[in-house]
Parts: sequence; structure tokens; C-alpha cells
Amino acid sequence: MRKTAELPQLLETIQQFTGKPLQVKEEALKQAYDKAAANRSGIAIKILVVIGGILSTIAFIGFLLVAGLYESEQGLLVTGVLFLAGALITQAVVDHLFLDTLAVTFYLSGVTLFAFGLGFSARSEDTVCIALIVVGLISMVIAQSYMLAFCAALLILGGSYAIILIHSDGGLMSVYNTVLILAFTAFVLLEAQIINIHPKVCKIYNPIRIAMLCTLLVTLYMGNERWLARNQQYHWMPALAAILCTLSLMPFIWKALNIQNIAIRVAIFLAAALVLAPTFWAPGIAAAVLIVLISFLVNYKTGIVLGSVALIVFVSEYYYHLAINLMTKSLVMMASGVLFLLFYILSRKQLSKP
Repeated sequence: MRKTAELPQLLETIQQFTGKPLQVKEEALKQAYDKAAANRSGIAIKILVVIGGILSTIAFIGFLLVAGLYESEQGLLVTGVLFLAGALITQAVVDHLFLDTLAVTFYLSGVTLFAFGLGFSARSEDTVCIALIVVGLISMVIAQSYMLAFCAALLILGGSYAIILIHSDGGLMSVYNTVLILAFTAFVLLEAQIINIHPKVCKIYNPIRIAMLCTLLVTLYMGNERWLARNQQYHWMPALAAILCTLSLMPFIWKALNIQNIAIRVAIFLAAALVLAPTFWAPGIAAAVLIVLISFLVNYKTGIVLGSVALIVFVSEYYYHLAINLMTKSLVMMASGVLFLLFYILSRKQLSKP
């Protein structure tokens, strides 16, 4: 829906679909939509907001360090808390894109100062990570804007992963990515049920989803070389989770292609399992395939783009690290390309049938 004029038609379509009369305050709905449209920004604007917030934070913290604030642990803590409170209050009171950008800058500055101050005083990296997770949870409850909820979600997910990195536990890294793959899959597929829990949940659903996606891709990339070397404990867990989640999407593919024959369904399932089997040693590829398919299923364009880029990166790294000669690598890539082209041609023919 791009225009307010389309609202009556949309409501009529919903009523016809449900078969029940709808009681809607159309005027209030139009006002809410106009307000949301006025402050709506594309992904490019959101990226620029994050980059601008990070650069402003670096510049401001540099100024504070030059002023000698780093010499006072209490000063860092108090300033960080004040900045965090100011950011949360600003975005809660005023709903405007420019002030959201300002709030992100204050929030990132507050988190950085708070982390440094707590790190200097507590002398424990685990304490800092746990405190940042708590800050992220509190911010998530209070946050009203997209960018602040996104930063809070990253703080929670990043803080959790940082604890694992501190202790250098390869097994927990695999478990973390496995849980994140399963959580992301469920979060995307159960979107309708999740956003109906509460209006607040509906507002922060999108930033949490993109934060989960970004965290998953980053953590997979960070562990990619170890997985390819096959020396990380439980390295197979994330790959197995991604493969099983991808295979669970087969019923949606059968429905989209209008395939009723059981034998053909079984053949497609076995072919998909066979194609995904080599990714058992490369969780990044398996996860990227899952992200692309599940994003296409729910029409999540950002996920399609990020998943496609990640797939190219992970496949390139996978072939680069294969311990075989260049000729064999070329033959494997050609065979894979021909196989996927055949899948594409068959699916297009099936979709073109009346």
C-alpha cells in the first residue's frame, strides 16, 4: 500500500477474505498511516543514519578523551548513563527522523562511555558484556524508533557473542550460531503471530529481524575459516540446522510450483538434500541459501539482497579453501552451475503452466 487512497480498497479486500464485518476507525487509521509515511525512510537512509551516528560518536568521544574525561571512571559512567537516558527520552517524546538520528548518536556515545567506564572500574570483561546486554534489554522495552531498537538488538546479540569470544569456546560459537539460525527461521516464518502479540512488538519486529540477520552473517563469517579447516568443535551444528530449515521449506515450494504428484515431491526433496549435502562443512553457504529462500518466501527484500551477497562471499571462500587443484575446482563449479540452471529452467516451466 503506497497511498492513503488505497486504504478503503484494502479494508474491503480484508473483509471479503475473512467473511466477517470489520469495525475500523478509518480516519484514525489514515492519520496514523500519514504520520508513518512522513517519517518513513529507506534502507539507504537507515544505513547513512548508522554510519553518521558512528562517525559522530567517534568524533565526540575523541573530544572527551582529549578533554581528559577518561581519567575519571565515575565521569565516564555518569556521562554514559546521561547520554543513554537522553537518547531514550528524546526518541520516546518526539517522533521525527532528524531527532532519531540525534538519538542514535547519543545512544552509541552513551554505550561506548558506559562500557569504558565500567571496564575500568569492574576490571571484568564478562561484567561489561552482561551490563551491555541489560542496557540493550532495557532499551528494547523503551525504544520507539526503528534505529534505536536496531542498535539495542545488536547490543544484546553482540554482547552475548562477545562473552563466547572472550572465553574462546569454539563449541559455544557453533551452538550460538545454531540457535541463531533456528531463531531467525522461526522469527521470520511466524511473523504474523509475533506482531499480533502486542503493538509494541509489532513496532520493533523489523529492527530485531535485521539485527538478527546481520549478527548471523557476521558471526558465520568470523568462524568461516575455522569451519572450512574442520577444526572447530561441533562445526557441523549450524550447517545441519540450516540444511534442515531449508528442507522444511520444501512444502512451500511444492505449493508455489503447484506440484501434487508425490513422486515428484520426493524427487525434489531428495535433489535438494543432495545439493545441500556438500554445505555440511560450510555453514555459511547453507545459512546463506536458507536466508535467500526464506526471505523470498516472505518477500523480505533486504534479506534477499544480504543473503545473495553472503552466498557469493561464502561460496567464493569455500572454493578458494578447497584442497584440490584449479582444474578440479573449475569442473566442480561448472557442474554446479549447470545443475542450478537446470533447476531454474524446470521451475520456470512449471510456473508458466496454467
